Amino acid sequence: MNKSMALTSNQDAVEKMGNIYHVVLAAACRYRELKRGYIPMVNSKGSARSIALEEIEKGVIGHEYVVKNVENNRKQRLENYKRDQRIKAMYG
Repeated sequence: MNKSMALTSNQDAVEKMGNIYHVVLAAACRYRELKRGYIPMVNSKGSARSIALEEIEKGVIGHEYVVKNVENNRKQRLENYKRDQRIKAMYG
């Protein structure tokens, strides 16, 4: 893929998601899943990064994916905070 195709492709992803921030969040989350062995939702032989972006461009990954991952991260941070507070209380 040449540079102009990549720019057009990324612009398509931004148009689907609304802004570049959501594209980056969704692509990063999906990239980590693909690296952990999740099955791609598009038929592609590219790298995990290109597959994640292609899933966004084709509309397979959308706003709900970002919201779900942000909420899961928030819950995880709260659980970690509570765990840390229990440990502090136990050991001073």
